[in-house]
Amino acid sequence: VLEGLTATHAGDRSYRQTTKLRGIDDRDRVFPQAVHPVVRTHPVSGRKALFVNEGFTLHINELSPEESQAVLAFLYAHATKPA
Repeated sequence: VLEGLTATHAGDRSYRQTTKLRGIDDRDRVFPQAVHPVVRTHPVSGRKALFVNEGFTLHINELSPEESQAVLAFLYAHATKPA
């Protein structure tokens, strides 16, 4: 279900919080964004892994905003459960 989906990742939230704590004004700075697959395959082992995280993932591109947030919340919760 998740394979084939992509997500937009950006560092704005994380980096701006850090620079604010350091007293740095970065209002004019533009942070890059990138699109990555939601599921990646390790090149050696062939194992599949989630490639989303709360710090950088903004949304899943192929879903509506509501669906994207619901799926991401589920994936974040899943990723923090012990194996």
